[in-house]
Amino acid sequence: MLASLALIFVLAQAPATTPAPAPSDPQAAALLQAVADAQYAAGVGRAVDGFDVDLNLRERHDDTPNEYDFGLQYSCRAAATVVVRLHDPDKGTRVEKGFNGRSYWLRDLNDDKAPLQDLSAHEFEQDRAAIDEALEFSADLLLVLDLAALSRAAEDLRLASGPQRERLLAGSVRRGEHLWQFTLVLPEQDGADGPLPSEMFLRLPNPDPEARAEQPAPIERHLRLAQYRRFNGRAIPLIVTEILPPSADEPQDDPDLPPPSRIIEIRSLRWVDQPLTD
Repeated sequence: MLASLALIFVLAQAPATTPAPAPSDPQAAALLQAVADAQYAAGVGRAVDGFDVDLNLRERHDDTPNEYDFGLQYSCRAAATVVVRLHDPDKGTRVEKGFNGRSYWLRDLNDDKAPLQDLSAHEFEQDRAAIDEALEFSADLLLVLDLAALSRAAEDLRLASGPQRERLLAGSVRRGEHLWQFTLVLPEQDGADGPLPSEMFLRLPNPDPEARAEQPAPIERHLRLAQYRRFNGRAIPLIVTEILPPSADEPQDDPDLPPPSRIIEIRSLRWVDQPLTD
């Protein structure tokens, strides 16, 4: 797997300055379109701009796993907004918090009369950071939910074969002000539903040329996608496992120690799409 990772990052590495995107390999572009069609053939001419998903989250950073049930409601129609519904049965916690495009807020769901709490003060810094993380994860999950949008926006597509003959479909996609690099990993042979990715790698190259040598990519995300199921016709992985970088006090290459991870089980999904506009 380490050899595969090295190859993926070589594929995804772009020159420090690129005046214009390189033309995509036609075979790679055709495969990405086939991936989008396999996920949801009716997605042509439409784009998902919001979803509401119920999830179970299991985190493993050490020998003590943590488990939560939570909901995630996300929209990027006018501005990026998110609502996180968190239920921790061990602590009896039921809260709702989020960002409405202007401010951060929190509501205690155990108290029907509790007012909406503003989270702008300094002491709520951790709450705001958690909400920002939910916004970032939602934007990444949206890429998985709408592969047709990824197909329309992707640049500089390349196709290669991995060490286990898996197909590595790499390219770039603009997200906000930055050009991200991505790689979809597809099995050598298509499944019954067509080509659907088993992994996704996302990487934001450092925009600062002076800091790039020390920190080539300030943000990297590795998602494993498994157990696809169709929600209203759209094929979605029920299990999304995020492989996390090891902490500073954990061995880096211990084969007997599983990497830190977050296992996200999608239990229900409601999504909204809109016709594309010129």
